[in-house]
Amino acid sequence: MKPTDVILLVTVIICLVTDLKEQKIYNKVLLPALLLGLAANTLGQGLSGLAASILGLLAGMGLLLIPFMMGGIGAGDVKLLGVIGLLKGPAFVFQAFLMTALAGGIIALVLLAHKKAMGETFRRLGTALMSLLLMIPRGAVLETLQHPRAIAFPYGIAISAGTFLAYFMG
Repeated sequence: MKPTDVILLVTVIICLVTDLKEQKIYNKVLLPALLLGLAANTLGQGLSGLAASILGLLAGMGLLLIPFMMGGIGAGDVKLLGVIGLLKGPAFVFQAFLMTALAGGIIALVLLAHKKAMGETFRRLGTALMSLLLMIPRGAVLETLQHPRAIAFPYGIAISAGTFLAYFMG
């Protein structure tokens, strides 16, 4: 197991625990992982390792930039995926992102079913989709989606699951 693998797994586990307990992903966890990962990749692979780390960081953060800007996820989630990209590179972070989306969708469906809110949520989603197709102003679409009974969960759970899936299946 490479040093970056150890850093990845430890970081993701810590972030999973803190996101579950406190709904927070801490910079005091991410910054050391970032610095250690940058050092490990640069020492192990030279300038190409440094370049892959920076590209992975930008790719990971870029993949979650729009959901963050729309208020769907927190900054900690964006930084966590960025650190995952820094540690393992752009190809891995894209795979982890896809697995995260799959895990997040499954978690959301389970929570909706548990709260018996699936029908209402799909009606609101349908209304939002129709609004978009009929070119109704953006505020009306967002208002439809941001419902007081909307179900939310710490997205670090999905990021952790997606990362574990990408790591252990890859």
